[in-house]
Amino acid sequence: MFKLAIMNNAIISLGGNFNETPSIFINLIDYFNNDFSEVKKFSSVYKSSPWGFKHENDFFNQILILNTKLSSIELLNYCLKKELDFGRKRTSKKYSERNIDIDIIYYNDLIFNSERLILPHPRIHLRKFVLLPLVEVLPNYIHPVLKKTNKELLFLCSDQGKVIKLWTIHLYQLKEI
Repeated sequence: MFKLAIMNNAIISLGGNFNETPSIFINLIDYFNNDFSEVKKFSSVYKSSPWGFKHENDFFNQILILNTKLSSIELLNYCLKKELDFGRKRTSKKYSERNIDIDIIYYNDLIFNSERLILPHPRIHLRKFVLLPLVEVLPNYIHPVLKKTNKELLFLCSDQGKVIKLWTIHLYQLKEI
C-alpha cells in the first residue's frame, strides 16, 4: 500500500548580517527546492537595522513560502542543519551577529509550543523586518493566534527600526500558491 505524502505550507524567514548573507539566501532557495519541499514564492530582499542589540552591520531579510512533506519538527531540523552547513556559529547571547538565521514563521495554521519550537513564531508582530517582506508575499494571511492579517500586524507594529527593500531575486518561474 502506498502512503500519500501530505503537503504542508510553511513560511520561513531568512536573516543575517554578513556580506555573504544574500548569496546564502540564493543557495537556500535551491536547497529548499528538493524531493520534500518546493519554494512557491519568495519576497524581495530587505535590509534592516539590528533588532534587540547594537551592531555596525545591518541585516538582510527575506521570506520564503514553501510546500513541504516535512513535519514542523523535521523542517526545524532541516533549517538548523542548513544553518550549520553555511557556517552559523551560535553564541550564548540571545541576539548577535550571524551569517544566516532561518526561522519558521508559520506552518499551516498550526499553533504549537514545545521546548524546541513555537508556532507561529512568537515575535512576528514585534518585528518590522519580518512583517514587511511577509506582507509583500502574504498580506491577507491571518495569524492563527492573534487573529489579524499580516498587513494589520504591520500597521500595529511599534518597531521603529529602519527596513528598506533592496532588490527582488528573479531566479525561477515559480508557481503561485
